Formats: sequence, structure tokens, C-alpha cells
Amino acid sequence: MPRSPWANPPRVLRAAARRVRHVGREITSRTAVAWSHTADDVPPAFFGWTRYSQYYRGTSAFKTSRAFPDEDAYKARLWSAERMGPRATMFLELSVPLLQQMRKEHVYRHVVSYSPEMPEPWLGQLLAAAERYDVLELLPAGSGGVPSHFERVLERVESPSRTVVWFRVDDDDLLSIDYLDRLAVYSTRSERGRGVSMARGYSALWHDGVMIHPREARRPLGSQGQAYVGAYDHTSQRLTMPRPGDHSTVDRRMPTILDSRFHTFLQLRHAGQDTQSGEAEPFELLHRRHTSIAAVSGHSRLLELFPTVAGVLRETLGPGTPAST
Repeated sequence: MPRSPWANPPRVLRAAARRVRHVGREITSRTAVAWSHTADDVPPAFFGWTRYSQYYRGTSAFKTSRAFPDEDAYKARLWSAERMGPRATMFLELSVPLLQQMRKEHVYRHVVSYSPEMPEPWLGQLLAAAERYDVLELLPAGSGGVPSHFERVLERVESPSRTVVWFRVDDDDLLSIDYLDRLAVYSTRSERGRGVSMARGYSALWHDGVMIHPREARRPLGSQGQAYVGAYDHTSQRLTMPRPGDHSTVDRRMPTILDSRFHTFLQLRHAGQDTQSGEAEPFELLHRRHTSIAAVSGHSRLLELFPTVAGVLRETLGPGTPAST
């Protein structure tokens, strides 16, 4: 029988095989340390993340819409009073106080990515909120990636090895005051490497500074509070976190838990909302679509979970507006 040419492979192939085995062992070792080192008696650390109208240099977002012929037009729209006014109210006045409330019961920081060149009064309002609410960690563009910032925070506070969970929320969505209580159920060593989609919540319209027409909402794999479970190893000061990619297809890249038992988000729909085309939908169209859904029966539970909206919740906007018909 002729001898196989692979019975005695060339030296370069043997060396390459050794390198592959070494790298494979190193990757396996790093992952094993990160996923299994800590015990669940150490409480998990939570990180939230919000992009606050951040501008990306060289962005191609404006190219997908006839509304933005160039980047200057895109920036003008991004930081216009029509767009930023509602977001400043929704995020800084309605959402952030709820995030601060969560910090009382959990190890939690909320990272806000923003552009330092954001004009006034929006930048000043954001900086003032960070002074008032210590849950906020501001991350200016150009300061490194978001996961790296999580790692720096853990190093700064000399965190022990523990499970670490990060989640995303837009600047026009709110999370319930018990959101982290619900998420903590899945923030254990056995769930590391998984995604978590808390898919039940509310949706409401936002117009002229008030919130109207709350509706039940279910958003499987939605961005509202979608979370990812990882781990931090104190010895190596290494944070190992799943990278989700597109939130709507995260279950194709990692096992993902879907929990629709509790209301954990409030999605505020408004005319200044960015669509995939980069253009806002007219309020009349939003109103027609939204009010075709059955109304919430009573507001007591909604106000219990989102107490900051008590002063802006209305039944209608008054006569002569689409919301009053």
C-alpha cells in the first residue's frame, strides 16, 4: 500500500498545526476562566447603554434618505429642536430618574454615548443630568468602545469576579423600575453567553409634551431592554461579553431567552422618531396605526411601573387634534 503523503507532513505544516492547537487552547482557557470562575453569591453587575443622538463622522445614514442630501443636512436634523426637544424630555426627565431608582437595589451604571460637539442647550442638559444622577456614565465619541468602558468601570471600582449583564435602550424608550429585578433572574453563571429579550411592555403616543393612548405591546427580540449575559474575571481584569449584532436576529448568534410575562418597557411613539429611511412619520399616520390597537384597561399598573409619566399622561390632546378624534 502506498504511503500517504500526510504520514510525515512537511515541517511548515507541523509548525502551523502546533500554532493552531496553542491558539485554540488559549482561547478555550480564556473563555473557561471568564464563564466559570465566579460564584453566584456575588451579585451581578449591570450596565445599560443608550446612544444619545450621537453623530458618527462619515456616517452613511443620510445617504439612505432623500431628506438628507449631505452630512450637514443630516447633522442639522440630528440636533434640531424638533427632534432633540422631545428626546431631552423623554430621556433626561422621564427615563433617567427610573434608571437612578434601579441603582438603589443593584450594582448598576448606565453608559450614555454622545458627541462632544452636540450644540447647546442639549449638551448642557446632558452634562447637568450626569451631575445630578450618579447612575449615568457619559462616554464621549472617540473615547473607545462601549464594552471597553464597561471593563474600565469594573477595574476602577475594583470589582470582584462576577456575572456581568449589559442591555440596550433607546433615548425615547423607558424601562420599568423593576426591570433589573426581572432581569436578575437570568443574571447567573448558568446563563452566561445568552441573550435575554423581555418582550412585554406598553406603547404610547407622544405629542406636544404629553403622552396619550397607552397600549399593550409585545416586541420579541426588540431593542427595548434587550440584554446579554457575560462575566468579569478580577484576576485578569478581563470582561467577556456576547456581541449581539442586530438585535432583531440575536437568536441566530446566541441562545436567547424570551420572557413575555411582565411589563418591562414603555415605547414612546412620536412624529420625531427616526425610521429606517431617516424620515419621521406624520403624527396623523402614527395615531391611526396606534389607536387601532385595543386600549389598556386602567393606568394604575402602568403608573406603578413608570411613575415619572404621571404628570404627562393624558386621555386626549383636546379638541381639534388628531388624538382627540
